[in-house]
Amino acid sequence: MIYSNKNKTEMLDCYVEMAKNTRAAARLYKTRYPDRPSPEHTRFYILYKNLQEYGSFTKPKSRVSKAINVDNSFSVLASLIENPHTSLRTIADEDSKFLTNILWTDEAKFHNNGQVNHHNTHYWNDSNPHWINETNKQVRWGVNVLCGIIDNHLIGPYFFDENLNDNKYLDFLKNDIPILLENISLKQRLNLIWLQDGAPAHNTLAVRAYLNEVYGDHNWFGTYSPTIQWPPRSPDLSVLDFFFWGHLKNEVYKEKSNSVEELKQKIKDCCSKIKSSVLKKSTSIEVLKRLHFCLAEYGKQFEHKLKYK
Repeated sequence: MIYSNKNKTEMLDCYVEMAKNTRAAARLYKTRYPDRPSPEHTRFYILYKNLQEYGSFTKPKSRVSKAINVDNSFSVLASLIENPHTSLRTIADEDSKFLTNILWTDEAKFHNNGQVNHHNTHYWNDSNPHWINETNKQVRWGVNVLCGIIDNHLIGPYFFDENLNDNKYLDFLKNDIPILLENISLKQRLNLIWLQDGAPAHNTLAVRAYLNEVYGDHNWFGTYSPTIQWPPRSPDLSVLDFFFWGHLKNEVYKEKSNSVEELKQKIKDCCSKIKSSVLKKSTSIEVLKRLHFCLAEYGKQFEHKLKYK
């Protein structure tokens, strides 16, 4: 849809009037101009961002051709939502550092019987370690682990006592994540994009209000994030799901753990051995490859196709 400069100015008026809330701005625009086509709510932010950065409603075209590579991967998800048929080369020009700023986060529970229970999916070791068959499944214990990956840095592991709930998660966001991010550069922390899945503890009003306060409308993705909602069931796009947990459990479950503390130490040791180059590949090349398949399949399942490429 092509909008005149007058239309775009009126969109910005609505955006500013509604305190830069894109959805509220879209509703106000629709109410104020009922006879016009309703723009996507992401359009308001894009117009505002372009005007701030380039002094124009549209980003000026560069004469230098940019290829899609590790550092120039894919654009903000808003562009994909607004126009899923946009070429990846065009999208990549929008924000070359987008992927390097995402902090992918997730939790998993490690059990003593050699099995990770994560999002109702069970993963087994690639080779049979034999002791699994000898484990008394009536005596089952485990630890809740949270990890994050940003660019080529691993954040964590962080252990939650017992089951995760909204109070524990909010306390973690307020008091623990700042400490875990101390080794990340100040520039990267200032541009950080928090990404979480749809676990119930992540979606309470208190947690969402805190994330809005710290990261604003545009720098966190989740099931109910204000600007762009992360798909609720998308393990094939999440770095920790399609790579990290499977890799980590293969290492941790090579030998039996006899206590919670031993299991925790084993998780820490295995995490410390993961190379930064492996993390970098998973958050860049692998994510971009999966994005290609996701677009090609119009958002449907594509994991099975990756095995043949």
